[in-house]
Amino acid sequence: MIYNQLEAQSTISKGKRADLVLIWDKPLVTQLLPFEVFYIAEDYYQEYFKKNPYQGYCQIVDAPKVAKFHQKFAARLKK
Repeated sequence: MIYNQLEAQSTISKGKRADLVLIWDKPLVTQLLPFEVFYIAEDYYQEYFKKNPYQGYCQIVDAPKVAKFHQKFAARLKK
């Protein structure tokens, strides 16, 4: 799902979705919905990767993505 707060965001989302429909051979199931409310996750989930670096999912899935991000955007990251 994509939640849009502004009409401009909705317009962009609809345009991108229309572009994908032209090149994707299966039906798109992503819903475009208006943003209504945001719930902050419990404290346990805040900074989860930083607090749980040795958790299996973090090591196998998240760590490579974070490393790739750091490599690609090293110049933009705060020291």
